[in-house]
Amino acid sequence: MGCRVASLFPDPGPLPSQAAPLANERIVFQVAGFPPDKDLHFSIRNPRHKRHQRFKDLRTAAIAAMSGRARYLGPVELNVVVSAPNLDLSLIDYMSGIMDTLDGAHAPSFTYLPIVYQDDCQVVSSHFCFKNAANAYYDVEVVFLDDGQAIAERSPD
Repeated sequence: MGCRVASLFPDPGPLPSQAAPLANERIVFQVAGFPPDKDLHFSIRNPRHKRHQRFKDLRTAAIAAMSGRARYLGPVELNVVVSAPNLDLSLIDYMSGIMDTLDGAHAPSFTYLPIVYQDDCQVVSSHFCFKNAANAYYDVEVVFLDDGQAIAERSPD
């Protein structure tokens, strides 16, 4: 009698096969369409959410950009340019959705492994902006900072 392997739904993401990025490294990638957003009433991580594909698209692009590396445990800078004819939601909604998508999450019915960093509280610096364009897409840059850079980013000087 053979053993049957159950499929994982939703897919938790890959286990890393390489060491985490080093401080001062960066990843840059582009994703077609609009970013995932933060929906306080119904999680976009839920496959039944009408915009769940945005979540999946960002995770897929971030997984490719990380190239098998483990999540980063130090502070990060996150920079995003959303290009589109207009915005269907606010930049704050997108910022929250992107930050949530790049880390891990779990609930009673799902687990998503961290992709870029462990938790979105590691984002100590960010820049989000909108650029008018014919088609919707967004560019993401993640800079892996060292602890000294994080202190400098937070200082009021």
